[in-house]
Amino acid sequence: MSTEAGVGVMGTKLGMMSYFETDGTVVPVTVEGFREGNIVTQVKTSATDDYDVVQVGYRRVRDKKLTKPELGHLGKAGVIPMRHLQEFKLQSVEEFETGQKLSVEEIFKEGDLVDVSGTTIGKGFQALGSIGAGTTPGRVYKGKKILGIMGGSKRKIRKLKIVKIDNEHRVVMIKGAVPSKPGNLLPIEFLRHVPKAKYDAIIVDSLDPVGLVVSSVTWTSVPTYPSGVIGFLLCSTEGLPVDFLNPINPIEKLDGAYHHKRELRFYNSEMHRAAFALPPFLKREVRLLRKELASPEANM
Repeated sequence: MSTEAGVGVMGTKLGMMSYFETDGTVVPVTVEGFREGNIVTQVKTSATDDYDVVQVGYRRVRDKKLTKPELGHLGKAGVIPMRHLQEFKLQSVEEFETGQKLSVEEIFKEGDLVDVSGTTIGKGFQALGSIGAGTTPGRVYKGKKILGIMGGSKRKIRKLKIVKIDNEHRVVMIKGAVPSKPGNLLPIEFLRHVPKAKYDAIIVDSLDPVGLVVSSVTWTSVPTYPSGVIGFLLCSTEGLPVDFLNPINPIEKLDGAYHHKRELRFYNSEMHRAAFALPPFLKREVRLLRKELASPEANM
């Protein structure tokens, strides 16, 4: 199974504990256990459903706990009755099939960064507290959050590290706290957060290529910067040398729709225009260099 596909799994929060690393460092971890489930119940493709997703089921229940449509859906897939169903959007679903069981140790490895979703602990009705100072500003700002129901909302914590995978006890230890109480559902998936894109950028990532394979390192002279030079990384999940003058993930139009030519876990057309916008004078230099490389003399 390809771990670059971005599929996730679901588990149950067991609690928190302290984990001692080999150098004696104490790390607070959330322990997530896995019951019967994490089975592919449906595979949707862009040809039939306009998008590519893998639907995963988790936690076996008795038949009477589900409705007839739910039982029919799971029965058609030939899987056991399960309480929770969740879809994971992918770039390609060719490697998945209905009834396939997902194993945590095959998808994740120790050191991976993941996003964990959960429901915050409900605190009930919380009364009004301080709503501002007296003299300055001497009023309550519009939109000030005051009394109401606290907790019980869905939250996603990003960029958490998998510290330990215990196959014997079927648990995963994740560094830090996650929103939920013991016994609640905790879906985990690969880190997917990318910044908002800026138009016409070429540099993929100049700061933090978390979760990506560094394919190439290069630099360019930019006099407007204090150092006069910007170093940046070209990243992908394939680990192949990449020409920074060309898009890492080029887009092609087929049958009226745009498709990615190569599979990259965190990379898309927006991210290609993100992270850094080149100055106009540098864009001109890049265009000239492209023309030189495309000329017949350069290919001789």
